[in-house]
Amino acid sequence: MPGVFVAALLLSALITLVWRWRLMPFAGMAEVDVSLRIFSALGWIDRPYWPGDDFWLPLHRMLLGPWLACGPETSGRIGVALWFAVFWNILLLGALGWLARRMDRELWWIPLLAALISPLLLYQGFVPLADLPAATCLLAALAAALGAHKRRWEIILAVVFALMASMLRYEAWPALAVVILLLPEGRGRVVAALLLGLFPLMWMTGHYALFGDPLHGIHKAAQWQASQGWTAAAGMGEALSRMGFVSSVLLGGCAIPVALLGLWGMIRRIGDVRLRWIALLAVFLVLIDFWAVLTGHALLRSRYLIVPAILLTLFAGEGLRGLVALVKDSPRRRWVALAMVALLFVIGPRLYGLVVAEGLIPLTSKELRLTSPALAQSLPAESDVIMAGIEPMTAYTHALYLNGPLPGRVRIFAPGELNPCIAAKLAQLHPKAALVLPGGPAGSDAYEAWKSGVSMTIGRGVAVPKGPAILFYHSAGVNPELTGCQ
Repeated sequence: MPGVFVAALLLSALITLVWRWRLMPFAGMAEVDVSLRIFSALGWIDRPYWPGDDFWLPLHRMLLGPWLACGPETSGRIGVALWFAVFWNILLLGALGWLARRMDRELWWIPLLAALISPLLLYQGFVPLADLPAATCLLAALAAALGAHKRRWEIILAVVFALMASMLRYEAWPALAVVILLLPEGRGRVVAALLLGLFPLMWMTGHYALFGDPLHGIHKAAQWQASQGWTAAAGMGEALSRMGFVSSVLLGGCAIPVALLGLWGMIRRIGDVRLRWIALLAVFLVLIDFWAVLTGHALLRSRYLIVPAILLTLFAGEGLRGLVALVKDSPRRRWVALAMVALLFVIGPRLYGLVVAEGLIPLTSKELRLTSPALAQSLPAESDVIMAGIEPMTAYTHALYLNGPLPGRVRIFAPGELNPCIAAKLAQLHPKAALVLPGGPAGSDAYEAWKSGVSMTIGRGVAVPKGPAILFYHSAGVNPELTGCQ
């Protein structure tokens, strides 16, 4: 049996690797969160530091940075980051298989199969953010905690994996309590609780000392989302729409029949004290996401539901046993069950599209590989480049830079940052600088500062005015020569 399990994990990893490799040219490449995380990781590689004043937790940049450093220095960084996501997708399957076998020695293959055909993981397998590493570490921590009753040394593994998860996503913090409760009673559990509570306490203490708010990271993200127009649901219709998105991703994220079997399995296994905590964790995480999207603390992103969707599938084996017992002696019930399964397979593709549609960004890996070199070749050697993001093309701006190589120095400005004051100062500092405006220069105040015509159009409307240029990720306090324009 262990040989079959190992073979299944290796086969799952191979299928995932080949599937992602074939789909890589069509993967969406331009997501603002992705590019900003890449900038953060690159900055950490250039100057390693403890980012205690950031609203992002620290571990993701420490994992992604070295990965990016192994790739090309001047081009293709988003492509390298995509393989980071694929790598963690494969590790996630391993952690899932480990936990599934600890929970069900016979039907552990059902969650693994659901993960292979999951539309949620298909899309998230190309998103190099913190969600996949956090989910992987959390599943591994739960698996190690379940095994610690027989092998006490697995307490160490549970603590290490849980600590990593807590340094990747805030949603992992409530799960620390479940990991502790799953550990065997005694001194080991007490020590584990002290160690796992250390990082959240240190992080909140630091934010309270710096900002007067122990949850500054969470509140800062909510403030940014509010500045972009995402606030609490206004009215019952919008609330139901947001709740519908969460419910659809939860049920359709890892195959609807498996999710429904998981719900039933949760009810049937409620008497198992240890598995009850895992079921309650899944419910709690879903309730947190409902609250977050309704109050405007979280955007409608399917990746926030990776962990609860996967935890739901872990109970599908028990749900299948219950279904078999229910229809075994009743032909009528058997036909009703078959009709319901057929209906689910009709509805399933629609939910599949809903989950994957989140990643339909108007720039693919293949297009980016063609556009970035064309942009670079259009500029004189060793010239500087200035890029200004225009909504909704901000991520496109980042993607063009990260997949250069572009000559000379580089500055990137977010929408609204490159105001006339900054544009005028940049024009003085770089009198021959040109402006790269994804989406075209229409309506841009910055464009008027250069008084130069558009000489060519590359790719999807990338306007390149005449002359050399500069590209750099700008934020307040980074550019002392631009003071007075913040």
